Amino acid sequence: RCSRQLLNERALLPCIGAERDCAMLPGSRRVYQQRGRLAAPAVAATALTAAVFLAALHVVAFAPSRPGGGGSSGGAVARAAAVGMQDQGGMLAELKLEGEAKAWAEKHFVDERAMLAKAPFKIPPAQLIIMAKRFLAWNRGFAGTAGDMLAENFEFVGPVVGPLSRQKYLDQIKGFDFYSVFPDANFEMYDFRVDPFEPNRVWFTSRGHGTNSGSSDSPLFKKATGKSYVNPPQACSVRFNDDGTVNQYTIGYVMDRRVGNTGGLGGLYGILWAVGKAFPFPEARPHQPSLRMRFFNKIGDIVATSNAKRVESKPPRK
Repeated sequence: RCSRQLLNERALLPCIGAERDCAMLPGSRRVYQQRGRLAAPAVAATALTAAVFLAALHVVAFAPSRPGGGGSSGGAVARAAAVGMQDQGGMLAELKLEGEAKAWAEKHFVDERAMLAKAPFKIPPAQLIIMAKRFLAWNRGFAGTAGDMLAENFEFVGPVVGPLSRQKYLDQIKGFDFYSVFPDANFEMYDFRVDPFEPNRVWFTSRGHGTNSGSSDSPLFKKATGKSYVNPPQACSVRFNDDGTVNQYTIGYVMDRRVGNTGGLGGLYGILWAVGKAFPFPEARPHQPSLRMRFFNKIGDIVATSNAKRVESKPPRK
């Protein structure tokens, strides 16, 4: 089951730009036509909610794997290259920019290799990515104690929920098996990369889909609705201590709220909205602009239109 949650990106990429749907691909699933363009139905690394929803994972126990050692600045550059990070010189040469555009690129595009060399983390980027995938696979997409990687200083953080301490997080997820409620769930995790600003942090994107075809003892899922969710792409991350234990798991930060059928919501809130079981408070429902925001937006439109007309009416500079 874990292998199908991590997307086979090399197999998927040749399908992008095709005029037809792609067939089923090993390690992934089909890409389908959506609003005139190809898009993969999305999912989120599923999140926790309030104490109302006490959930738990059925974790699979595996032996732990801990990292070793450090390295020099030169080693950090080599390790960055191993995970596909391009140096700034190579990037600028590839872009073939001149003048102001080149100067802008030199200032604003981050030199990832150089940053990792200045502040190398004890664990090499390529190994850190492997460790993040192991952690997720052992715990079936969630944070958990399987693999003995959950640090004592662990925190769970979502856009609305958290931060939750290790014990509070573990207390709130007891007693519920997500996959019994959504048996066909696929998290579709991909694009794993190490953050050059935080070299102990692995970011990844999660899309996915699932159908509420199962039930559980939870009041929310006593009866299956048969409805499916298609989540938007969401930014997620796993952050590590020097000893290789995980001290933070973040999920559910929506990257494009127009994708999917969750009303732009991420994590469990989005899933519950899509299957008709949304919580009765504003944070668990699609965003609705307030009256004040609509008023200020209207004023802004009027001012912007007026400014544009004034600029257009000015005579051109000689």
